[in-house]
Amino acid sequence: MSNQQAWGYTGIAEYFRAKIQTGKLLPGASLPTQRETAAKLNVAITTVNRAYQLLKAEGYTTASTGSGTIVARARPVITGADRLDRIAKGGPNYGHEETSSDHTAVITPCTEEWVAKNFGIALGDDVLVRRRVFRTDGKPVSLATSYFLPSVMEVVPEALHQGRMEKSVHILYDERIDGSVLRSEEAVSSRLATAEELRALEVEIEPKAVPVTVLRVMLHSENGILSVWEDVLTPGSWKTIPTGN
Repeated sequence: MSNQQAWGYTGIAEYFRAKIQTGKLLPGASLPTQRETAAKLNVAITTVNRAYQLLKAEGYTTASTGSGTIVARARPVITGADRLDRIAKGGPNYGHEETSSDHTAVITPCTEEWVAKNFGIALGDDVLVRRRVFRTDGKPVSLATSYFLPSVMEVVPEALHQGRMEKSVHILYDERIDGSVLRSEEAVSSRLATAEELRALEVEIEPKAVPVTVLRVMLHSENGILSVWEDVLTPGSWKTIPTGN
């Protein structure tokens, strides 16, 4: 961390963000005080304060009485793929301290190219979209969106239910057609969050250019693709990807 370069608040935030992401600053570790950072970089304390506020809003840090700003505990994220695997093994739909909120279901013209491509439909064709926010310890960790063709309601009319379903659409579909619903491998990428996604995840950050991790998975039935899912993780939420032996 050199004081020879001109430091803006975004650069300061990126410096500490990289330290946290690479494990050089572990959960519970203290950041330098704002005065220490300001003095070291020869910048105004208001600039450092803005950087620290950004890190806090993104979920990377938290305030601790007597310790100042510390690295936040990593929020465990259970994605759609994790949930499918857990249910397949006879586990519960929701894990310990895991809840969901803001459930919506709507039939709307498809505006996502990746969704249209997977279903083999044109942009503007109708899709059924179910959306909800998953929470751990009451805090948002992911915005989950499931896309279906409207024809799924021929088998599962409850797919348009507004609110949390006791059984997910794919489980009801599997039970009623006596078939096998399989999932694809989970694909991981990143992009900038939309303003709507930031609102849903209760992230208040200026400016609004916020990178997020995105995970996608497809569900296949004997009749083709049943659903495509997307999880957008809250900034500061970490997803552990298992590796092979």
